[in-house]
Amino acid sequence: LTEDHSPQQIAENTLRDLLSRTGFISIKSTMGPVLTHMDKHSMWTNPDLSTYLVQRIIFSAPQKVIHIIIEMFLAHLDQHCQNMKVCQGIATVLNHIFKHCISNQDIGHSILEIVNRILSHLRSTEDNKPD
Repeated sequence: LTEDHSPQQIAENTLRDLLSRTGFISIKSTMGPVLTHMDKHSMWTNPDLSTYLVQRIIFSAPQKVIHIIIEMFLAHLDQHCQNMKVCQGIATVLNHIFKHCISNQDIGHSILEIVNRILSHLRSTEDNKPD
């Protein structure tokens, strides 16, 4: 392997190529294993690593499927809201996606849905917090 073809570069190129070819139906089949991998390897608790990976995903995916990716992250947040570290990691990733989408105006009305879902998570977390 040369420096131009390090394992990290090969993995990023493969992910970019795979995601650039996804459509509405195949994005869920692509993202499901990514979310599972991030769960199994506790990647949510490392905000730099999870944000880096998600940035690669967002920048590689076609604009037409970004809202589906965001919905998948929101659903994943719903599933893991009991684990505060994982919840915080997913929220951090959503924050970076949110900043990207605002700067590029990629998702339009979905921004309000993201904000509302995050607010509901904050409310439920506060309601479930022991006194």
